Amino acid sequence: GIDTGEIILKSKNFSVKKNSIPRDYLIKTNFCYMAALNNFVNNILKGKSFLKITQKRTEATYFKRFYTDKMGLINWDWHGDEIEKFIRACSKPYSGAFTYILEKNKLFKLNLFKAKFKKNQKFNHPFLNGKVYKIYRNGDCDIFCNNGYLRIKQVSLNKKILRPDKILKH
Repeated sequence: GIDTGEIILKSKNFSVKKNSIPRDYLIKTNFCYMAALNNFVNNILKGKSFLKITQKRTEATYFKRFYTDKMGLINWDWHGDEIEKFIRACSKPYSGAFTYILEKNKLFKLNLFKAKFKKNQKFNHPFLNGKVYKIYRNGDCDIFCNNGYLRIKQVSLNKKILRPDKILKH
């Protein structure tokens, strides 16, 4: 395969901010790719040889492709900080983590892009998970989850970005 041969060039590790979304990682990795490609081409032009390192299969990792459209369903029984991370991981440039809402006996798929977990033991009952708790004037909505609630800041319905209060109701 493309990733099973000898290693001839490595990039330096990089870091991103704590609350980064996939787009931030893609931007950073693209800079790494460009730097590695420039380094590779320059070494060839200068006639330098490459130190070949055999990959150790026991240290190799592989993750199946994650399709947010199919696998991005939020489980409201997860701990709130895990849901927040999941929403961020499925965010732009991907289609977003999603949940379903029932409106006038019709089921709609609602994608979530921005959320912040707020810990609150006062309202901690599994029956409440996934239910709208509060709607704010700025459009944000709070939804109950395990150990607190999520402040939802951006959603999408039919690929149209909207304020959560335009879709979510008590």
